[in-house]
Amino acid sequence: MSRSERLLELLRIARALLEIREQRGLGRARVGSSGEAVYAACKGGIVAFSKTLAREHARHGITVNVVQPGPVDTDMNPVDGPTRDVMHSFMAIKRHGTPAEIAGMVAYLTGPEAGYVTGAMHTIDGGFGA
Repeated sequence: MSRSERLLELLRIARALLEIREQRGLGRARVGSSGEAVYAACKGGIVAFSKTLAREHARHGITVNVVQPGPVDTDMNPVDGPTRDVMHSFMAIKRHGTPAEIAGMVAYLTGPEAGYVTGAMHTIDGGFGA
């Protein structure tokens, strides 16, 4: 069984066990919405994968980092979208970021000044997670 198959099997088992608990009234509380566990597992996988790549390839002068943007004004998530007020209520900086602000971090990470930066997660979210 491949690693990806193992992860999928774990997700299937967890879903089945949670459904049984719910059917029997054994649940306590629900946090988040449907599908968030898979989303979180994917994001966690990206972080773990990137850290491993960073360690494996640093000896070759290759750096690997993750940029984790928060709400950014794009076609998919426009600043005037229906979730703006809710998102901004959780943020220290009460606005969407701009693509240029994200690009600035990416430019830094790909430049010579960031030669010592590897295996790091760079969250650019206006304090969404603060």
